[in-house]
Amino acid sequence: MKSIKVIKIITSFVLLFGFLISISKVSAAEQNLSAEPIAEPNYTPPQKEGPGGGTPSANMTIAKSFSSAMGGGMRAPSNASKVASSLPKTWDKANTSVDLIVEGKVKQRRYYGSDKAAKQDIDYFHPDNGTHVFPHRHN
Repeated sequence: MKSIKVIKIITSFVLLFGFLISISKVSAAEQNLSAEPIAEPNYTPPQKEGPGGGTPSANMTIAKSFSSAMGGGMRAPSNASKVASSLPKTWDKANTSVDLIVEGKVKQRRYYGSDKAAKQDIDYFHPDNGTHVFPHRHN
């Protein structure tokens, strides 16, 4: 009789241990909320702008970094995230990207140019009838 009780206790511990392991795997997966299909670029951060708006070389570095990021589908050196239903057509900072976060994932990345107006979107997911490949771009 004692051996049956010992077997039941050991079985209970094994089941509990397996359950705890599966919970920790789910928790670790939930912490990785980014739906980034593309790796981030290796870029040198642009120089800080001076009181007069920065030097031409600093502004050129910002523009090059921004163009490179947009071309590769990466975050711009100046990037923000917004939890909302959509992104605005203009942003308060030039040469930046903004990620639209829905249900903890990047749904869309919008690039804003030197005029602070939207230049391009990358959609990572949205309702679809099978006509889109993800991610895809819109100007």
